[in-house]
Amino acid sequence: MNWIDLLCLVIIASTAALAAKRGLSGLLIGVGALLLFPLLLWLAHLSQLLALALALLLGLALGFVGRHIARLSGPVGPLYNALGGVGGFVLGTLLTLSLAASLPIERDINNLLVYPPRTLAAPISGALPGSQFVMVGRNILLYPLLDPALFAPGQRGLFASLHQLLVFGRPWEGR
Repeated sequence: MNWIDLLCLVIIASTAALAAKRGLSGLLIGVGALLLFPLLLWLAHLSQLLALALALLLGLALGFVGRHIARLSGPVGPLYNALGGVGGFVLGTLLTLSLAASLPIERDINNLLVYPPRTLAAPISGALPGSQFVMVGRNILLYPLLDPALFAPGQRGLFASLHQLLVFGRPWEGR
């Protein structure tokens, strides 16, 4: 584990803590983000600015709807905080895995894929290969190209599902 992994864990923990404080709003935002992510990813390939604007609007809408539901449900208790924490954990994990699977793909002199990239700034490019989160992101991104024997039988379905959720198209083809 290196500093990039620690940063990813801080992102997950902080979103879980913030969402736990929000209760049902946090749960709704986390689950809503998970459900809306494929649509926003598809839209980002058409227009990044439009996808960002829609993501902000949908996030605000989910927050207001969650706040309204929380007001209707009565006083906040530990169960609501725990449910909000689950939503925040989902959101934080989605953020870190999508970042880990979205680094640029490079090709070496033999035209072989290189992931994570080596041409980023020195402190980052040196830490990327040692990061567990980045290696999981690599496996998610390049799952269709990797030998199935590299994965335990239970992991194949998980990585196939994560690839389908987090990756649009075939980015290794450069299109």
